[in-house]
Amino acid sequence: MRAFRQWLRRCFGIGGVVGAEAPAAAGRGELVEPRKALYLLAEALLAERMTLTEGCLRICAVAGQLPDAERFRAQYEAFYLVAAATAHLPILDAWRALPPAEQRRLTRERLAVEARHREAVEAAARRLRDALRREVYRLD
Repeated sequence: MRAFRQWLRRCFGIGGVVGAEAPAAAGRGELVEPRKALYLLAEALLAERMTLTEGCLRICAVAGQLPDAERFRAQYEAFYLVAAATAHLPILDAWRALPPAEQRRLTRERLAVEARHREAVEAAARRLRDALRREVYRLD
């Protein structure tokens, strides 16, 4: 969860609060409630601030913290399909260590998975964002 909070700070400048209070909250190091994190991830995915693959992997990781994780999985299966199809892809140092030809091959593979599931993932992200919007803004 610590790495996720750091990622939120880097990408969004927040640590648990949206809106005008976000920069101050990031400085205080506030924790991000999982439902709020899911809302922010859905927004970021739809705004193309991350790849479909990264969004799906992160959404699935955060959703695992929910008390109703199995129900979430059934409702938003598209995220899990992409996450499962791309879970084998190396990240960070492991990615950088790959030869360029292997990076290109894996990028083509990832893009093919994303193209195959784009409509379903974007629809799921819109449903998730819309379902959580009222709840997230009520939490502030």
